[in-house]
Amino acid sequence: MFLTVQIFIFVNAVFFFLSVFWGFSGTVWQQNGLIVRPHLYAGFFSVVITCAVHCIVMFYFIGTGRILKDALFEKYPAYFESEIRTFIRASKSGIFSWGTLSILAMLTAGILGGAVSAGKISGLVHLVASVAATFVTVKSFVLTLKFTKQNAKIMDLAANFIDEQNLKGKEENENS
Repeated sequence: MFLTVQIFIFVNAVFFFLSVFWGFSGTVWQQNGLIVRPHLYAGFFSVVITCAVHCIVMFYFIGTGRILKDALFEKYPAYFESEIRTFIRASKSGIFSWGTLSILAMLTAGILGGAVSAGKISGLVHLVASVAATFVTVKSFVLTLKFTKQNAKIMDLAANFIDEQNLKGKEENENS
């Protein structure tokens, strides 16, 4: 999952930087009467990828949290409470709050970009919203990478703990 998130974030960064470059340079492609503003398309894909990354990661954390709870809470509640629950809560808190804020900020910047294209608002409003969305999105991606990496370690620790407990149980059964 960590590699998948890294790839999505890299692709998002490419579209984002292309959007910034084309937006500031005012690039317009014209051919056979067709006018294309690549800034709009790159910005659109950047918003869509940001939303996709956060939705995928949120569902991933819901699923892995549930797996950990189902695997550990019934048989090993003390281990679950001491080692796992605090991580699940901290990671969900960071991922869900910053991820949701990032989605909302990127959508707002995108919608305001559409309003600029329609001539309804100043480009400065879109620029300010985009800068704010960039800050929030970078912060959320940093947290996403951090917690996704930690989640893999927690899943491995939990699996190793269960394996150790199963081995102890087998040894106790053989010795009895």
